[in-house]
Amino acid sequence: MAFFNNKRKDFSIQPPRQQVDGTPFFVTDSANIDFTLENLNLTADLTPTGVTDGTYGSATLIPILEVDQWGRITGVTTTPFSASGIALETNGTPNPVQTLLNLVAGTNMTIIDDGLGNITFSSSGGSGTVTSVGTGTGLTGGPITTTGTVSLNSKLAPDDTLTGNALKYLRVNAGETAVEYATPAGSSPLTTKGDLYTFDTADTRLPVGLDTQVLLADSTTATGLKWGNNTTPPATGYYGQYFSYVTQSVTTANVGKAMIFETLDLSNGITVVTDGTALTKITFANTGIYNLQFSTQFQNTDNAQHDIYIWLRKNGTTSAADVAGSTGLVSVPARKSAGVGNEGHVIVSWNFLLDIVAGDFYQIIWATSDITHVTIQFYAGNPPPPVLATNYPSTASTLFTVTQQAGILAGTGITGLGKAGFIQTGSVQTLIEGTSGTDFNIVSSANTQTFNLPTASATNRGALSSADWTVFNGKQNALTTTKSVKILTNNVELDGDAASPGNQKYYGTDLAGTKGFYSFPSGNYAVILRIVNGTSITASTANTISLSGLVPAGTNTTNDTLRIKYRVSKTGGSAVTTTRLYVNTTNSLSGATLLAQVATTATTRFLQSERELFIKNNVLNTEVWPTSVAAFTDNAVTTVATSLIAINHTVDQYYFVALQNGALADITVAEFLRIERL
Repeated sequence: MAFFNNKRKDFSIQPPRQQVDGTPFFVTDSANIDFTLENLNLTADLTPTGVTDGTYGSATLIPILEVDQWGRITGVTTTPFSASGIALETNGTPNPVQTLLNLVAGTNMTIIDDGLGNITFSSSGGSGTVTSVGTGTGLTGGPITTTGTVSLNSKLAPDDTLTGNALKYLRVNAGETAVEYATPAGSSPLTTKGDLYTFDTADTRLPVGLDTQVLLADSTTATGLKWGNNTTPPATGYYGQYFSYVTQSVTTANVGKAMIFETLDLSNGITVVTDGTALTKITFANTGIYNLQFSTQFQNTDNAQHDIYIWLRKNGTTSAADVAGSTGLVSVPARKSAGVGNEGHVIVSWNFLLDIVAGDFYQIIWATSDITHVTIQFYAGNPPPPVLATNYPSTASTLFTVTQQAGILAGTGITGLGKAGFIQTGSVQTLIEGTSGTDFNIVSSANTQTFNLPTASATNRGALSSADWTVFNGKQNALTTTKSVKILTNNVELDGDAASPGNQKYYGTDLAGTKGFYSFPSGNYAVILRIVNGTSITASTANTISLSGLVPAGTNTTNDTLRIKYRVSKTGGSAVTTTRLYVNTTNSLSGATLLAQVATTATTRFLQSERELFIKNNVLNTEVWPTSVAAFTDNAVTTVATSLIAINHTVDQYYFVALQNGALADITVAEFLRIERL
């Protein structure tokens, strides 16, 4: 079979590689190809897609093609061209139909397209005429209808209505078309060059500060501002200078009056404080040696010269505070003739070297016998008097200067004192003693340093009181390894024998008064305490201890019986003496428990008493003869029940004899006290 002729060149048919003659070969149309057989030629044509032949797209339309899987164009549409992000409008109304943005150069405008999507707008040339200009505050030169010049002032014209301390400020007018002067509500509080206009509860004045001072914020002041030093001042020393610009006179002849210094010139640590009426007290904030110098202008309008007296007054406003030896006497000359400018004049000046303690103040006092013609005079300057042809400044009526000569200079030394966290910065610090607290402590408050040393006690660590020192000083010395020593009132008892350690003996006196070591009797019998020669009670009717001794803790216990004997002798007067036997945990009558009480007669010279104690419980109950019944011995009969006393034998107990004389002439003494365990 012959190959097909592909005349259209847009497709081909590949027959099988091996064709068997006589075998039919079928070609069938498809959805996309139509076949035509003519003269043994088989023609294949693409099926039409419905797309009209032609050119699609333009400068304003973009063609959109639809292509199938065999590469055929099956559809064509167009869409208008638009720049991304640009919404086209016509006279302010959105125009979705408008698809072309055409840039047109206008008057004095050039548009340049570099072909890369970059468009440049440039202005060029141009001229015109100002047809109308309105003028206002600070603007001149209008109106202009053809050509002309408009000028703007660099500053606002001055307000000629400002006089004295009048205050105005600039503001924009109500129409916001110009700047104008305006007067604040209320008058200005400012009085001196350098004053600041501030506010408290109302407009107020902050007086100008000193040279080198800076303005500091301070919430503790009324205005929230103050003058101060933001760095440590140099060590220049303390100083001050004050003037008076008022004429001063005395009101009573020959009675001193303090000079007034109302105007500050310079000050560092020196101030003038009011005496309740005027500024007269020259006050020193810091300790040191200072030179005080004054200069005073006196005037006399009388035909006779007059004397004046000047002296110092320290830390007081009455003559009691006058400084001895400080008075100076000078005379003011008489006037030359009648009329202003012919008065008698003299300037008086001298100095004092003062030893100052911080807080001291001085006044400069003057007096004269003529209160009518003699004054401390202020002159306002030329004229009067009409003596000089040239101008001259005013004359202060009086002034003083203070300079520090020695001591801690300003800006040096200690700037604060106190306990950490409580530093006090006042220039004057007070040191006082105290006893508060439970240990040594320092309290720093209000520029006062309190050094507290409490009295020592069971809970306080501190100083030993005089009473406690007496008790402490009466204690025994350190114990040795060979003896156990306990010091009692006027007696000593030793437990043990230095010659034979370990042997239980006691040191004391026998009935004959011989001192030495003695063995305890056999059995439970033992001498617990033996002391002699008590303190004589003389010239006293108070209940007073004469003899006492200590029975150590644990010496006695439950079911023990104690026998206590004591002897008292009496001389002197003929009054009754009451003797009492006590027990206490301290060697004191305070809180003591009464065990027995017997009295002498008026003529008694000797008394001996005996008591027996039965320990039923070594802490709670000790039975004794009824303490309300006077008896010299328990070998007696009574209808009163015995007394049960709570004596704690597990702690140290003091037993003592106290004597109370009936008359000051009586002399009594406890000769011995003996306690035996039976």
